[in-house]
Amino acid sequence: LTSLAKDADLLVTGMNFEETAANVAEFHAIPLATVHWFPLRATGRLVSILPPVLGRPAMTLVEWLSWRGAKEAEDAQRRELGLGK
Repeated sequence: LTSLAKDADLLVTGMNFEETAANVAEFHAIPLATVHWFPLRATGRLVSILPPVLGRPAMTLVEWLSWRGAKEAEDAQRRELGLGK
């Protein structure tokens, strides 16, 4: 992705590779746009079996766990690109 984005005016990504693409966009100093194909950010309405007061924190936890799972690979990519933490 780093070499493909070299001369790009904009980097567009889906949510699955948002962090990876954000690092590449930062490396090349180009804007990043994330396309949300479905609602995944923490809201009180997406998880209909839970009341909003529980659904929002549950989704926030899922997002945090996902981020923690990918953090090691993201940190390695940032080191390879010479980016700070």
